[in-house]
Amino acid sequence: MGSTLETAIVFSTVFIVICIFIVLPLSVCGDAYDDFVEGSEEISNYYDSDYNAQGFNFMLTGISENYRMIYGTLGDILDEEG
Repeated sequence: MGSTLETAIVFSTVFIVICIFIVLPLSVCGDAYDDFVEGSEEISNYYDSDYNAQGFNFMLTGISENYRMIYGTLGDILDEEG
């Protein structure tokens, strides 16, 4: 069997590898949790704000429909006169 120094080096290396396998996934999980919290806050801000994409789309659709009605009416008036 090897010397005490060799045994200490091997045990230390194994211990360090085990510690790395424990600590690295924890830091990755912590980063993933932080990303989840930030994403949840952005989604809640999206739904809580008065200005969101759905409201903006509804406003643009309403404006578009108004212009269609106005131009359609003007087109009908000009067709009747001509």
